[in-house]
Amino acid sequence: MTTRRAILALAFLLLLGSLASAGKAKGDKVAKKFGGKVVLSEKRFPMAAKSPAAYIAKVKKQSKAKFWEDKANKRWKIHFAAFFKKPLPDLEYQLKVYDITGNQKSVMLAFDQYADSSGMMSLISDITLERDSVGVNKQCLITVEVGGRVMASGTFQILGEAEKFDGKVDFGGDANSEDE
Repeated sequence: MTTRRAILALAFLLLLGSLASAGKAKGDKVAKKFGGKVVLSEKRFPMAAKSPAAYIAKVKKQSKAKFWEDKANKRWKIHFAAFFKKPLPDLEYQLKVYDITGNQKSVMLAFDQYADSSGMMSLISDITLERDSVGVNKQCLITVEVGGRVMASGTFQILGEAEKFDGKVDFGGDANSEDE
């Protein structure tokens, strides 16, 4: 009876090992295609597909680089998928969004996040950019960083209507009063 259990345990471990290596092979194909990149979309990215080729096709089809403002809420909700060339070395990572419009590079948004586990080859999440905080009509760079090292990056644009001015100037005085 113990021999049978040992054989079953060994078969289970071999099956588990083959599943892990098959998953790694699938992950390797996706990492090779998108490694070091952050891709963006208006919709959440898929978590899985029938094959690596099908997943790559879905991500490519869904990816966008230009996002129009939600005028009612004055914001942009952007879904992203970050793919790494090497496994994420830590649970904590920094997500940064830079304004790279013109010849400048300034941080618009930066915050710490936590992954589900270290060793991950990708992250799927979303961010919301508020017009009051980031402005409008900007070229942006998004990065996922660990310990100051960029693990993945991508560029995109946030677009919307710029404020319109009527050309009138109000100096705060009463228009009917006369200077003496």
